[in-house]
Amino acid sequence: MKNLILALMLLFSIQAIYAQDIKESQVPAVILNAYKLQFKNAKLSEWEIKHNGVYEVDFKTSLTGKDHTALYTPEGKLVSYKQEITAKQLPREVKDAIKKEFKGFRIDDVDRYDQQGKVTYKVGLKNSPQEYEVVFSASGAVISKKID
Repeated sequence: MKNLILALMLLFSIQAIYAQDIKESQVPAVILNAYKLQFKNAKLSEWEIKHNGVYEVDFKTSLTGKDHTALYTPEGKLVSYKQEITAKQLPREVKDAIKKEFKGFRIDDVDRYDQQGKVTYKVGLKNSPQEYEVVFSASGAVISKKID
């Protein structure tokens, strides 16, 4: 039991070192202004500062909406944006690749990533008992595949 407590304390200490939740009032104005300009419909914003000085904000665009995450440099530049989307919102090329390369799998969850103009899609695919997490380019090419 003592070892378990020590292990948990170490885990929480490490997490505190690498990221820290902060209040919106602690976010630099340049970042907050860029965020509010780019995501006018954002609601329920939760901020965190990462170990490398990058600011992360998790938010929704409606009370029951999908999850969004944006990463900003200390200078207020958006470097990455992740948006939870539906399978219907996937590009035709990605849907075709899934039908061809993952026949019989169903789409479980989908995230759209935009990293400075480079768009990718992370798709959870299931076909019991197999589960994969696959990253596709916008053209449908498989970038990475791992067992989930």
